[in-house]
Amino acid sequence: MLELGKGYHEIFGRAVDAIPAFRERGLTFMSGKTLMERCLQADGNIGENFRDNHFYIALFNVKDPDDDRVKVVLANEHPELLDRIVPGVELIDEGGLPIEREHGRNFYRDLSGFKIGRNSASELQNDPYALSLLRKGFWEFVAEGDIKLARDFRNRLAQANGLSEDQVMGVCPSVGKGARLYSVYPFNRGFSTYGLTALNYNISHFVGVEN
Repeated sequence: MLELGKGYHEIFGRAVDAIPAFRERGLTFMSGKTLMERCLQADGNIGENFRDNHFYIALFNVKDPDDDRVKVVLANEHPELLDRIVPGVELIDEGGLPIEREHGRNFYRDLSGFKIGRNSASELQNDPYALSLLRKGFWEFVAEGDIKLARDFRNRLAQANGLSEDQVMGVCPSVGKGARLYSVYPFNRGFSTYGLTALNYNISHFVGVEN
């Protein structure tokens, strides 16, 4: 069990187990913004644990059911999706939560999020460090509009890894059907994020945060 400090509770396992456990305990699934803040601010072993491990964050990759466009969605703003992630949930395309039309409503259209077009998604799948302006907007979205946090994080990350700012914080969306979670590689590996996570069998660190 990782030492993450007071108010932070880790579960090592699958999304379908961790997320309902957090919600039952009144914990908030850790956002990308919170992870960035903890990597910058936490000291000692706690800081090292946030910087040196691979985490899943409260960020959905949602494919348009009718196209290969993608929306990146702040999961904690959509409890109607989190409520559906439970053990035994029926998933599609090797681990995606279905996002389909029901009762005449287009769930994808109604979701608010950061949009990645078909061609951009394909380019980032081939090279997660392509499209620097799009990636900058992506990470500002993950930081929930805190542009200074996103800028300071990118700068410190590049310095710590001896790389240019264009060589860190890669983004690789998924065009697999349904909603999936983004995972983030450790600070010392460039903090790139991948939206490929199957909700029912990928195992890693999930963190619930006390409100």
